[in-house]
Amino acid sequence: MSDQVYVEEYKTRYMAMAGYMYPQFEYLAQEDPEFAEAWFSMMKAWRRDGPIPAKYKEMMILLGSCMKHQDMAIRTHMRKAMKLGATKEELLNLMEIVLLSGGGVAFVKGVGILMELTGAHEGMPDSPKWGDAEAPSDV
Repeated sequence: MSDQVYVEEYKTRYMAMAGYMYPQFEYLAQEDPEFAEAWFSMMKAWRRDGPIPAKYKEMMILLGSCMKHQDMAIRTHMRKAMKLGATKEELLNLMEIVLLSGGGVAFVKGVGILMELTGAHEGMPDSPKWGDAEAPSDV
């Protein structure tokens, strides 16, 4: 099998398993097929049917992604959780848990992406409102 044929086959299998594929994993398949296969096996193993429903597995991965401030992963796993039936209310509650365990930055990133994915960000400012006073000069 040629390298490009393998990469295309890997992408097809990965998309069928996960429903998405980070560009980094396509690169991995091109550069180190043996490791790519090991990664695929691990991803497939945690996604198998078991006592924790898929929606909640995605929400757990989402929580970790928020705590690590990984925007692409937050967006990816939030979309996947929504496709699996997670509601806006469940995701907002998860972001409230993120605030307790991951702090303000993780919370703001997660809620911002939730707003983006649900359309709630339309018409919202990109930065905080400062009231009648000007923003502090040192900000």
